[in-house]
Parts: sequence; structure tokens; C-alpha cells
Amino acid sequence: MKAVTVRPPALAAVDEAVFTAQWPALACAAMKPCCGGEAPAYDDAKCLAYAPSWLEKADKKFDANQAAACFDSLKAVAAACPGPTSYRGLPNSCYLVYRGASPLGTECTESKECAPDARGFVDCDISTSVCTVNIRGKLGEACHQSCEIRTDIGICEIASDPTDFAVVTCQEEDGLICGVDGKCQHSPGLGCECQVNDYCNGETYCDGDVKKCVARGQAGSPCDFNSDCTVADYCPRDAVRPVCTPRKHANEPCTEHDECYAGLCRSKVCSLDNEDSRGNFHDIFCDGVGTE
Repeated sequence: MKAVTVRPPALAAVDEAVFTAQWPALACAAMKPCCGGEAPAYDDAKCLAYAPSWLEKADKKFDANQAAACFDSLKAVAAACPGPTSYRGLPNSCYLVYRGASPLGTECTESKECAPDARGFVDCDISTSVCTVNIRGKLGEACHQSCEIRTDIGICEIASDPTDFAVVTCQEEDGLICGVDGKCQHSPGLGCECQVNDYCNGETYCDGDVKKCVARGQAGSPCDFNSDCTVADYCPRDAVRPVCTPRKHANEPCTEHDECYAGLCRSKVCSLDNEDSRGNFHDIFCDGVGTE
């Protein structure tokens, strides 16, 4: 059983005091490359003074998981401004650090309305419009679904309906699938027996005819679809004779979404995280005043 890692492990939650202390410097460092030119010139002291006020804390709850995701994305920002300044916004995760108090299972229209949950990331489920927490399952834990980067940003197969609005996902990047017994188990590798709807590990797929995990194409192998390649590779759409090609990480140049691990290519660079960055440059971070 081989775990194929294509994304980083789960992030450690960030304490509110740590977030408050580090937020100004990280936010300003992310905005600085786009200041000047179309935007006001950068003034470090004024940016650092303004940054704390951007956080909408009044009557909101702090989400330690989103704080970790926000910091991780800010630290990954490219040193140069990637194209038009309108594409250097703050990552979505930063907008969700301070959020509402709606409990799990209540109706919602956007994720920011839902209260945080220490077990994982909370969002407004797109199919049910209710607040739901997504929990990254561990080996042996009861689960609802498996998730694998098969095409671009991941495909999940629902194993059973969640009853408490808490969805436990066994993730391929952890080498896990949600087994037929409803628990996270090691994803089977090359030659292992599998069922048609099971996920094999990221270098193999389940051949329904022989019910065994068989190899996917490695980098350089001919392909027609992304699923012909390992999860660390994609199949270029416009190539005359496409071959499996390694995916790219945050801030590397790209021309199509599938090139990127996060599945999002904006302004010709791979996005910062699995949620798209807001396409709205806050030039008030440049000098504490902005142009409006």
C-alpha cells in the first residue's frame, strides 16, 4: 500500500493571538508587489497600521482552521505581481477567518455565515444550502466519502449520507479511501484487488474487468484524458500528441486549469490555494488610503 502525496498534509490550526500578531506583516507582504504603477506607492508603516482594521471582527467568531489556510496562502504569494493588479486579491480563506454564528445544519447563502468548527473547514454546502463541516478523515475513522485529484480540483464519491452535517472525507493525498465498511482505509496499490467504485492509489486505477489496480501513465506516457495519468500529472488538452505532464504548484506559470494542483489558473499563474483568490486588489493596503 503506497500513499501518493500530491498536496501538503493538513495544516495545524492557528491561535487567534498568533493570527492577530502576524496578519499585518503577511497581508502587506502579499499586497506590496502590486503597489505603484496602477495603484498608489507602497508605504510599509501605513499598510501595517491599516491591515488590522480590514478584519471584520465585530459579532464574529474566529476560525482557527481558516486562519491556518489564510497564512499558508499568503506565504505562497509570488514575489512579483502576476499580471493586472485586479488579480492580486487576498485568498478566499482570509475572508473566512472571522465568520458568523449559524450552527451546522442551518440554512445559509454563503460560507461566511456559518460558525467555525474545530474539526475541520466549514462551508455553505452548494447542494443543500446548509452549514456543513468537512473533516479530513484518519485511518480507521468512520467516513462518508473518498476524494481524489482525478481530473482537476478533485472528485468525491459519496459513500453514505451525512446525518449530522459533518462530512468525513478520506483523501487520496493521505493514501486513504472510504472503504465499504464505512471507515478510512489504505488505498490499494498496483495489483491489489479492488471494486469498480473503489479508488486505488494515485498511481493506479481500478480495472473493472479484472477488479485489480492497474498502472496509470507516468509522466511522458501518451494520454487522452487526465484520468489516464497519475494524480501528479495531467493530460494537455491542446497538444497534437498529448502525454502525461507534471502538474504545477502555486505561482508557477500556466495556461489551463488542469495544469495546477489547485485546479485554478488565473492571470497565467497557478492559484494560491484550492479556493480561488478574490479578483479584487485592495490598493488601500498600499498606503492606508487607496484610490477610492
